Amino acid sequence: MLWRSRGEPEKLIPWAAVGLLAAAGIGLTMWQTRAGPAAQMLAVPGATALAWFAFLWLMGRRHFLVRVFGVVVAFVLISGIATGWANQISQMFDAPMSEGRKAINRANNGCPTLYALAPVARQTPGVVLTFVDLGHD
Repeated sequence: MLWRSRGEPEKLIPWAAVGLLAAAGIGLTMWQTRAGPAAQMLAVPGATALAWFAFLWLMGRRHFLVRVFGVVVAFVLISGIATGWANQISQMFDAPMSEGRKAINRANNGCPTLYALAPVARQTPGVVLTFVDLGHD
């Protein structure tokens, strides 16, 4: 969008502001993984612009089926639904999980629960620093 609006300052400035936020989101993602959801939200304007241009291009096609199914396919691809479907399909071909791996997954799922963190809470403040402590405001 910055490239398309480079000759029109009234359109370039708002897109530059959005681009700056997106660049900040990318930087935050590189700094700490926890900023990933914020970076994903900052990607919404770019995905919306991509969807809009795909929609306009597809609606300009002559054939009715290309217009209808093209918009559906573009939505599935741009929204990320196709990624979830591809992940589900790939899991069908994965090897069965071993009992050891299942036990590890159960332990990992229980780790952030209050019950599992109770021994950490009983420690003297300042003695133990856990990853969960970094998430408090």
